[in-house]
Amino acid sequence: SILVAETLVQGPRAAVGIVAALEAIARAPEVDVVVLTRGGGSFDDLLPFSDERVVRAVAASPVPVISAVGHEQDEPLCDLAADRRAPTPTAAARLVVPDLDELRASLGRARQRLGQGTERLLARDTTRLDRARERLTAAPPLYVERRRATLDRSAARLQALSPRATLARGYAIVRSATAVVRDAETLAPGAGIEIELARGALAARVEEVRS
Repeated sequence: SILVAETLVQGPRAAVGIVAALEAIARAPEVDVVVLTRGGGSFDDLLPFSDERVVRAVAASPVPVISAVGHEQDEPLCDLAADRRAPTPTAAARLVVPDLDELRASLGRARQRLGQGTERLLARDTTRLDRARERLTAAPPLYVERRRATLDRSAARLQALSPRATLARGYAIVRSATAVVRDAETLAPGAGIEIELARGALAARVEEVRS
């Protein structure tokens, strides 16, 4: 959701209003990032965003601030105090809201790489097992029994290590936009994730991260 704090953005009273708006937004518990923005204007129009009070408020904000004031060539001092500068308000929106098409594409590439890696591993081990069976064909009976037992154990371990077997035991594979998630601290509240189960998958969003 988006929380908007309207205020004056030019004129002698603008700096006070901008500071008050920043502090009010930062106090809201559901806010993850603040975008300080206005459209283009003259040098004088943008002066409130270089006011010392505004710059200090941006630097002291307890949540990250993206400064997107004016056009790309404009450089108010609040840009230097912000966590990130965007050349335009539109660019700031792209920084805050992920590109869903790119997110889907990244998930697809990650799923493809995981599948290809699993297939290569299974193909390699299958080849080894086939060769072992061929050698067992010509071996003495006792040797055959010993090797068959070893082969059975290897096959059982291979089956147990299969990702599908792991999922069938109630486990799940959690993926972020770029990789399989192994550490909860690599995610932030609000991040989108995909959870793969033994049958089907779920799309979810992180509400809380616990160590």
